[in-house]
Amino acid sequence: MDELVQWLGKQLDAEAAHSRQVADKYGAEWEAARDWVSSDTGTDVIDEAGAPVEFIAAHDPARVLREIDTKRQLMEGHEPDECVPPCCTGCVDDHPCRHLRLLALPYADRPGYREEWRP
Repeated sequence: MDELVQWLGKQLDAEAAHSRQVADKYGAEWEAARDWVSSDTGTDVIDEAGAPVEFIAAHDPARVLREIDTKRQLMEGHEPDECVPPCCTGCVDDHPCRHLRLLALPYADRPGYREEWRP
């Protein structure tokens, strides 16, 4: 397996595990109202004047897990040696391709990220 694909998979696994832990504690879907964020379970996620409640609510565990699923689907077909159509044609000439490098970019601050992966 390609090293970038393997590394990125580990980052997504860790992010998914953390999102599930938060969802178990606070609920998966959050809603903002005035100075608080509550979850689908009725749990208060945050209750603090001036908190960026709209931003926090928009990034609830359910959304993070949907984004992870999307990234995993986009990663499919990016293994030139194991390619079964449909494959990423960009990976044939330049592996890892730009799309795969872009998927990894949000995790560039994490251990193991290589500068040669930067798009």
